[in-house]
Amino acid sequence: MGFGLCAFGYLLLMLEHLGLDVLGYALISAGFFGVASELKTYKGYRIAAICAAVALPFALFNLYNVLVPIAGLPALGKTLLAVKGVALAIISAVLSFAHGNSTARIAADGGAGTFALRARITAYITALYMAVKLGEAFSPSGLELVVMVGVYVVMFLNAWLLFTCFTTITTKRRAVMEAEIIRQETEQITRKKLLKNKRNSKDED
Repeated sequence: MGFGLCAFGYLLLMLEHLGLDVLGYALISAGFFGVASELKTYKGYRIAAICAAVALPFALFNLYNVLVPIAGLPALGKTLLAVKGVALAIISAVLSFAHGNSTARIAADGGAGTFALRARITAYITALYMAVKLGEAFSPSGLELVVMVGVYVVMFLNAWLLFTCFTTITTKRRAVMEAEIIRQETEQITRKKLLKNKRNSKDED
């Protein structure tokens, strides 16, 4: 459940221009706090949850910018917007490294070396993109298109990674659900076998 919320939250981060990254960070924080409560050994998930919570106030500036032309609110100053941009870029990089490192550890512990590598690559790509984004903001170098397109690539990679976690990593809650499903299926198979044996016995009689 937690990984699914995080994956959906990352998809909402793509809609920063609509102010929906506020909801995205809220879902990511809630999701990682849920994951951290079940996978206590992997501290990176709790760090990721805290990072997402810290990002929330800064993301509110994006929502405010959306409301400026609609509600006739005063525009935010350039300094405040610059601080917001730097803060979100740094937080996003730390957030990705935190959950990427923990996911890589889980994958490595389970013998999934390829998945572990994918988690680390996603974290490094995110950090590299955030560095380019900051550099472009303070010293334009003609990489505006890279920055514009890169945000969708980076957020999708993180969402895809977390969705894979959602479908493959078994938490305590999922373990209970899967055990119940297995129990029900086993009972159905047993009942079918008993019915078949009864029918065979009647036919023999």
